[in-house]
Amino acid sequence: MSLTKAHNRMIQDSAVSVVDFGADKTGASNSAAAFQAAINTGSKKVIIPNGTYRLDSVVTVNRVDGYIEIDGDGSVIQVNNTTGGLLIDDVGGDGRGAEIYNLNFEGTVFSGDDLSVPYLIHIKNSTYVKLRHLYGKWAQKGIFVSIDDNRVSRGGDSHNIIIENCRMAYNDTNLYAYNYRTGNFNLYGITVLHGNYDLAWSKSTSGVDGTGMYFYHAKEIVIINAVAQSNGYNGSYAPGTTDAEFNGVGYSDIGKGLVIDWCQRVRTIQYHGENNLYDITVQGSGNNRSEDVQIDGTGTTIRLNNSIDVSFVLDSIKTLSLGARTSQVRFKTINPIRPAILDQMIANDEIIVEIVERGVAGDRVQTCNTIYGSVINEQIEFGTYFGKGRLVNYLPKTLNPTGNAAWAVSNASKANYTDIGPHGLVDTTTTELTASADNGYMQAAAGSVTWDGPYAFMVWVKQDTRIGAELTGDRVRLSLRSSVGGELALSTFYVTDQWKPLAVTAYGLDGGNVTCRIQVGTNGETIQVWNPTLNKGYQPSSSIIHDESGAYSARGSYFPGGMMVGPHPNVKMFSGTAAPTSGTWLQGTIVIDSTPSAGGTLGWVCTTGGTPGTWKTFGAITA
Repeated sequence: MSLTKAHNRMIQDSAVSVVDFGADKTGASNSAAAFQAAINTGSKKVIIPNGTYRLDSVVTVNRVDGYIEIDGDGSVIQVNNTTGGLLIDDVGGDGRGAEIYNLNFEGTVFSGDDLSVPYLIHIKNSTYVKLRHLYGKWAQKGIFVSIDDNRVSRGGDSHNIIIENCRMAYNDTNLYAYNYRTGNFNLYGITVLHGNYDLAWSKSTSGVDGTGMYFYHAKEIVIINAVAQSNGYNGSYAPGTTDAEFNGVGYSDIGKGLVIDWCQRVRTIQYHGENNLYDITVQGSGNNRSEDVQIDGTGTTIRLNNSIDVSFVLDSIKTLSLGARTSQVRFKTINPIRPAILDQMIANDEIIVEIVERGVAGDRVQTCNTIYGSVINEQIEFGTYFGKGRLVNYLPKTLNPTGNAAWAVSNASKANYTDIGPHGLVDTTTTELTASADNGYMQAAAGSVTWDGPYAFMVWVKQDTRIGAELTGDRVRLSLRSSVGGELALSTFYVTDQWKPLAVTAYGLDGGNVTCRIQVGTNGETIQVWNPTLNKGYQPSSSIIHDESGAYSARGSYFPGGMMVGPHPNVKMFSGTAAPTSGTWLQGTIVIDSTPSAGGTLGWVCTTGGTPGTWKTFGAITA
């Protein structure tokens, strides 16, 4: 009796090889039909033996039920058509999807400098798909994940996609996840583990060209230890050639590392972006905002618009672009933030709500949307550094506006105002100033004694919205001037309808009297000024406390304007030489004696609220 040889493919569920179906390992002929036949057997494992294979048409994996594993064995897949490479379509209906690994894809069709292959591998309308150890180049999209309305079996979701240890380069977009179903977030659960998404091509006209990783209208995205650098590649040689791959002349100004566009619940751990126009972009469009995004990584160029609840943990920040409809943004950096970037953040206090600089006298915390509010009630810090919100009436010598003709000073309607001042104290000194010329200003002498040394000038201001004037341009300028040498320092600021502390410092060396000046840049604008102060001998941590529309933290341990000690904005602790004899005070307000002596007391406390209330001494000091 003779035995008949059985092929592996004849045994149910055994692995099959594409070579058994006529695939050409040399790449000389089209192997698409052989690939498709091997996949269509229903085998759970398809092997592509090591070699080079040419695909002149799309190969589709379409299994509503069951599992398929494609082992590439390190083979090269040449996508030689303008339709696409490997399409994973409608896979994973029973919770068992597909796993594809150990393959090298490359597109081989070009139109001049444009890439003509639409994708190398496309996961479409599928669930439970895992890609690992894939390399791909020279296509419009390297790895493409999508969902559309042409659903077949699984009720409208595409999820549980894992992309592990892959490298995509020289594609218009190396990793592209796009939800074409605009109604809901049906594309979700995408995890990127490790991998590189570098040198994205930028020659065609798509708005996502030159991007390492682009996610659109998706949610529950996790990126762990992935790299997207030097994107926007525009080598001067033809795509697909060795010269173009290794000897390009640089990177274009459209390169992007990671783009989060209209996404929800995004987390990255050790994402690394470098040498892109924007290493990290979080954006949306109109009412479609990105939301709940947390980026932990090393990107230094950041772009934000149409986003809410976004947090960054970064080594440092080089550039920051802030667009419309963005709010609730938090930054934490390992290194100090550059002054210009810090100022930009503080000037956009409606957007940036917290800044933490690690390693700056411990951690320096700026709580931005309370810094410029009428009540500053968070994170009062003791020690060397104070955040910008703690420049509360820092400087002790009060100045008064002069009668310069450029200002119209009016307190006629003051009795109608119910504002409490920026420290929560009853405001009895606010002055309204309206510029009657483009160079209107107020100024006063620094005192009867000149001082060759440091000066600091500070004032609280806000736009008077009751007048309805809109401040534009430079808005408000502070300067310090010497009677001998002229202008010592000038800083410009933005002003809103909330109180802001503005300050500028300089160093006098010429023996002249120093004066300070406030300017408003446009005729007819009105601001409120509260307690302008000047101090000689003040030692700031920088030559500028608050410049270029932003504040700068200052050294000190003196709170002449008081700090909040309770939940009510009028309950304060401040320093003085005696208990108040005027003004209205709440029970619990404390005055610390600024000139304590042996045998005396620590200060005074208001035991009964009133005008001025009842004040009692406390804290006996030993003789």
